[in-house]
Amino acid sequence: MCGVSYASFDIKWLFHNIEIGKIENEHDREGLLINAKKGIHAVEAFIVSRYHMYEQVYFHKTTRCFETITQKIFERVKHLMKNDRSSISCLNDNLFNFIEDNNNLQAYLTLDDFNLYTHFNHWIDNCKDDILKSLCESIIYRKPFKMVRDIENDSLFSRDEYKKIEKIFSGDESQYYLLEDEYLNVPYKDTYLLGKNSAERAEHIWLKFQNGKLKEFSEVSPIINHLKNNELRKKRAYIHRNYEDKFKKLKLQ
Repeated sequence: MCGVSYASFDIKWLFHNIEIGKIENEHDREGLLINAKKGIHAVEAFIVSRYHMYEQVYFHKTTRCFETITQKIFERVKHLMKNDRSSISCLNDNLFNFIEDNNNLQAYLTLDDFNLYTHFNHWIDNCKDDILKSLCESIIYRKPFKMVRDIENDSLFSRDEYKKIEKIFSGDESQYYLLEDEYLNVPYKDTYLLGKNSAERAEHIWLKFQNGKLKEFSEVSPIINHLKNNELRKKRAYIHRNYEDKFKKLKLQ
């Protein structure tokens, strides 16, 4: 559906070589075991494909940008509900009910794409708040913010840079028009090496050999051993396109 070809693996072969059994190495808890002789290459392909999908699709800059804009829409609606209720209307009570109470499961389950997009269009035409209208237009008209910084394992901006950036906005625009995003991608985790005293479910993959012995997957696969606990932490900054030129004039390094 995303048009990528590298994220493929033999899922049928994988299913044919999976069984459920007790894992002695993890206090006899039940988990998934893979036939070591037949399933190892299918599992390797699965883990590498999952890594690629997260890095190139789920964590893609445009995808993450639209997700963050959607979060900001909810934040703005909540702010208006509290401080300027007359400036915003809702087509049904479910959205407002969920924003007021995030534990309202019934209201949450009604918030499908159609429901949200209908509200976004409604706010573009009827909301008196320019910030909310602008955020909704970014989603509906597919106008993502401009990514202005993309770094690994470091701070996005210094304190002085933040001060310079804030000056190009007015009022509370900066918290809605300057977006920051951070994600962590770990292809395969070893929970013990990460400082935990017990394995979490679905973290380790165990291979079952013909003699009945089990080995943790990274002990057998050089590929997965190399990827194990290899953390990729990225931070990105986006700015509303109306402020792109002003941002460039700051000439931040």
